[in-house]
Amino acid sequence: TGINANLDLFNPQKKQAIQEAEINDKLNQIENEYQSATLSYDVGKAYLESLIASEQLKLAVADTLTKASILKVLQQQFDEGRLLLAPLNQAKANLNSVLNSWEEATMIFTDSKRQLLYLLGYSPDDNIQVEFDDTIEELLNSSKMVGDSNFSNSYSDDKYLQNTALLNSQIRGM
Repeated sequence: TGINANLDLFNPQKKQAIQEAEINDKLNQIENEYQSATLSYDVGKAYLESLIASEQLKLAVADTLTKASILKVLQQQFDEGRLLLAPLNQAKANLNSVLNSWEEATMIFTDSKRQLLYLLGYSPDDNIQVEFDDTIEELLNSSKMVGDSNFSNSYSDDKYLQNTALLNSQIRGM
């Protein structure tokens, strides 16, 4: 009986294929990291936009209530004959203006909430309450969003280096 074994110790095609597979694996890893960081950034941005829109909506509601109470007082003064018609009409115009602002703030908040829900994997049409644990001041004090361009440059550099290594490996294999 005899044993027949065949080993390709010095097969350049296999060596090149292994190198290309390793480089492609690194490229895929870089791309996955980039996609993950991009998604994280987009979710953070949508969260911040929703938080700002929520604060704007709260301010619009407070402004509307203030203008409505002012109009009520002015209407009483007008009914008692202590106020002219012009200031009353101006108060009505102010109330209409803040009502428009309130409607606009509501639409902006709704759109930003829908975007946030979408990025978090929920259906934007679902009626999900969003509660914010942070305030704008806390977010501004905790991070200044530095390094976004550095990450993008790092991704581009890493991808360029891996593509160059892949091309060099393919050229050597020819």
